[in-house]
Amino acid sequence: MASDHHDSSGQGSSRDRGQRRDPMTCYACGEEGHYSTQCKNPRPGWRGARPSSSYDSRQGRSSSPRRSYRDDREVQSQMRDIGRSVALMREYIEADRAAKEAKARLKEERKEAERREQELREAKARKAKKKANKAKLEEQRIAAMKKDMDIQVKLTVKEAMKDVLLGTEIPDALVAAKLLESKGKQKVTYASDDEYLSDFERVSGEAEEIPGRTGKLTIQEKRKRGPDPVFEDSPLMELQAKRTPKRTPRRGTRGTVHLTPRMTRSKTKSKVRLSPNTKEKIKAAAKRKIPASCGIVGRYKFRDEVIHQLKILDAITLQNICNEEGVSYNGKIDAIFDLVDHWTHIAYCTEEKEAEHEEVKPEEEEVTSADEADEGNENVN
Repeated sequence: MASDHHDSSGQGSSRDRGQRRDPMTCYACGEEGHYSTQCKNPRPGWRGARPSSSYDSRQGRSSSPRRSYRDDREVQSQMRDIGRSVALMREYIEADRAAKEAKARLKEERKEAERREQELREAKARKAKKKANKAKLEEQRIAAMKKDMDIQVKLTVKEAMKDVLLGTEIPDALVAAKLLESKGKQKVTYASDDEYLSDFERVSGEAEEIPGRTGKLTIQEKRKRGPDPVFEDSPLMELQAKRTPKRTPRRGTRGTVHLTPRMTRSKTKSKVRLSPNTKEKIKAAAKRKIPASCGIVGRYKFRDEVIHQLKILDAITLQNICNEEGVSYNGKIDAIFDLVDHWTHIAYCTEEKEAEHEEVKPEEEEVTSADEADEGNENVN
């Protein structure tokens, strides 16, 4: 029994050794130890197809080696075709992806350019709106300033006219105007309201009486004003030769005549850079001459005209005019009234001096005419 069992066991072991299988082989990479489903490094072109095996598990040996070699060549050619098709597909996909990326990039650049243009338009619109608001505020400020100046001028003129009406300056001015019309350019003194008629009658009566009294007079002997001077051996008086005045240069030629040396000021002035337009305004304002008429009414007319010409100028022009005239600048409105007072003082103080100088001459003429009239009466008698 034991021998039989041993024989049977020996036969079984030999049978087991004859039917033992080969170790597991991967069809994807050709390595042993794992299956194709567990392969981590498959061959190129492997898609899970199990290659034809020349090994017969039942017989334990290859049945047709020539057929297996032919199958391997077909598989290799298929794998090469598949590799080429995969390469072509990959190139196509990469080209398509590059085209899409370029298209997306162009679209993004176009959107970015549109966004920048929109921002520029909005910035320009904001700048234009800000400039328009600034100009509108400046116009409102100038309009308000003109309105305030007009109100102040009206109040000043109203107060001045009220003072004139309450006083006796307008009747005196009317009397002076009538006497100027009757006697020409002769200056007379102002009279009050009570003495207006009497003075006018007296002056007109004297003016009519003097020509009547002196009309028949004849010159018989030259009036002697003193003894004749006696010159013993003095040489004859020689006068300087007459000199013809220089001709004025023609238009277009440069010839400046300096009559008096320019006086330098001790006060230093701050230099301000001016634009050409501002310089032209200053020159025009300095050269502008306003005709001034005599009397109180003429003075107020002169002030009103100067105010109307100065209130349209800007602050820089007024500041430079104040510097030229030597007037302190304390704001636009105060500067306008200071310049008006300054120019009125210059215009009418010189006129009053001339009037006083001319008043002295008629008195001398009246004295000489009275002396001549007395001499004529003596001769007639």
